[in-house]
Amino acid sequence: MQLIRCFLTLCLLAGCDGLGAIDDATLNGAAQKSTRDDDGDGYSPADGDCDDDDEDVNPGERETCDDVDNDCDDLVDDDDPNRIGRVWMFDGDGDGYGYDGDDDSYAEYVTACDPEEAYSQLVENTGGDADLLDSYVAAEYDEEDEILVDCNDEDADVNPGQAEVCDGLDNDCDDVVDDGVSTPTVYYADADGDDYGDADTTQTACETPDGYVDDDTDCDDDDADVNPGQAEVCDSADVDEDCDGDADDDDASADATTMTAWYLDSDDDSYGGAWVSTSCDNPSSAVLVDNDEDCDDTDAAINPGATEVCDSADNDCDDVTDPDDSAGAGTWYADADSDSYGDAGTSSVSCSAPSGYVSDATDCNDGNSAINPGATEVCDSADVDEDCDSASDDADASTADASKSTFYADADSDAYGDASSSTLACSTPSGYVSDATDCNDGNASVNPSATETCNEVDDNCDGDTDEGVETTFYADDDSDAYGDADSTASACEAPSGYVSDATDCDDTDDTVYPSAPELCDDQDNDCDDNIDESAVDKTTWSRDRDDDGYGDSDVTYASCDAPSGYVATGGDCDDDDEDVNPGATEVFNEVDDDCDDEIDEGTSCELVIDILNDGGLATSIVGEDVSDNDALEGEWYPTGVSGVDVTATSLGGDDWWYDIVMDLCVTSSGFVIVDAAFEDGSSLCESNAATGLVYATMDETDLDVAAYDNLDGTCSTIITR
Repeated sequence: MQLIRCFLTLCLLAGCDGLGAIDDATLNGAAQKSTRDDDGDGYSPADGDCDDDDEDVNPGERETCDDVDNDCDDLVDDDDPNRIGRVWMFDGDGDGYGYDGDDDSYAEYVTACDPEEAYSQLVENTGGDADLLDSYVAAEYDEEDEILVDCNDEDADVNPGQAEVCDGLDNDCDDVVDDGVSTPTVYYADADGDDYGDADTTQTACETPDGYVDDDTDCDDDDADVNPGQAEVCDSADVDEDCDGDADDDDASADATTMTAWYLDSDDDSYGGAWVSTSCDNPSSAVLVDNDEDCDDTDAAINPGATEVCDSADNDCDDVTDPDDSAGAGTWYADADSDSYGDAGTSSVSCSAPSGYVSDATDCNDGNSAINPGATEVCDSADVDEDCDSASDDADASTADASKSTFYADADSDAYGDASSSTLACSTPSGYVSDATDCNDGNASVNPSATETCNEVDDNCDGDTDEGVETTFYADDDSDAYGDADSTASACEAPSGYVSDATDCDDTDDTVYPSAPELCDDQDNDCDDNIDESAVDKTTWSRDRDDDGYGDSDVTYASCDAPSGYVATGGDCDDDDEDVNPGATEVFNEVDDDCDDEIDEGTSCELVIDILNDGGLATSIVGEDVSDNDALEGEWYPTGVSGVDVTATSLGGDDWWYDIVMDLCVTSSGFVIVDAAFEDGSSLCESNAATGLVYATMDETDLDVAAYDNLDGTCSTIITR
């Protein structure tokens, strides 16, 4: 119905006399094509299907030679340039497949449905040579309707219909050589590179692949030393090196040079005597060994592996009896000073002791018979270890006290000792001295040679404390670090509430002292006999010319008291207008009332738009309030208007009216007017040089409105669609 209304409106604007005989059948289409798809090919008659009973006939099909308009373009067979016709191709090798004609002009293929048409083209292609016509054949197609082209038209064994064979040619013209052949050769993996292959790892190919051979007799393809070409040898793992199924002694072809000679071991000590046989493995491991090194095969304790002992026998078969390194041989030590204690640094090993040697090895000085483990330790200047216990003098707990001296503790390391703490020692111990006159061994600054200082301590150990060294201090009652010269105390350190300074001019006020900052308080804060000069807490006052309580921050004066016409609060952006200051309320007036650098933020005005008709009557449409938003742009929705009647036009022509739909335009002066069409073809908007034509339904249209304050409580407006 909306389309009909638009049509009616346009007709009225154009001056139509009426709608004539237009009815619903004409508007809706008396014979619309069906949208059903009866043959299920994805096309309906409305989509262009010219035969909806045949799924192979529709706009998506390709034209073929069958006297049917397959693609529904009203062209059939040879009349349709898009047809899939019968293709005639030159077949030079007579194998039934044509060539594509890339290098012979007469071999260009011909496409046609009608054989006569194809014949005439073939004659033209061959230059009139009728003998060549016998070499043309109809092309074959694959499953995707692509032409099967002969890739070698000089070899009848090469064409798309041939089977691939192992001959290095692309027999079936699929651009792949020797693929999928039926009788290739089987090759065997040769992982160890010994030219013998693994029968369990194969690959079928026309040529020998890398790493493969045509032999399959290798029994271990991970070891190049194992294959049918190797000689069998004796080894502990019983490997079948020649791949004949037998190994070592089981293989008659085993190399005799790799076999072992076996000997009888009568005393079962792993060393043999008489020879028995030669083979890879021990034929009787319980009684035979692979050596003949035993010098007495009747005694298991005598053999090359035995240990020589002091027993008058050659135990290890080396033809030497009881050598010095025999097991059980003793170690003997030289005793040069004949004190029965031997020197560990001079020794001899043998089954019996040599002359001048003893079994003891504890003498620390074999040149002095008074020094040995049995002697007594004493203090001596040479620090001799008399008792050979590796400690001497003070380091030896057994040193005789009668040979020691008395020393006194010096805990504070001031070289003066504590008479109440002593010890006996050969030499001065660490932390001890020979002096015993310190009166305080816990303080290094207190001793008989120290200087007396003011610290309530007898520093020089003379029995007197702080004699002649105290200081005078002054009371600081206001705790400002400056004291009262009239209130003193003598002490080594300042008593609580006292300082060393005596220059405070008022010891009852902590804001008054020499060098104090001067303040606006009618006092001499810095004790210089002047009051409030150069005060640090002066106030900066701003001039308030419009007397609104806010001053101009650019015009200021600093002082303790406010000058006339100045206030403490600044920030006034217009000091000539009492209604403009940081405390004012923002109103819609294009002025920054509250001095926040934003204009008319958060304000609004009501839109009243006058729509004028050509009869001089005015209709006011009141829209919703538009709140400020940067440029005061918003959305305007007129309410309460269902239509505007305009009658008795003074511009000539028939009376006209608008019920629901009307055209609006905006004049250069900002008025919104209703457009009208005149008998001479002009319009009201055109005659008023109006712009921004708006087509609108008055009860729903969304119009963009820009509002500007007129400073009189109203807003000027511009409407656009």
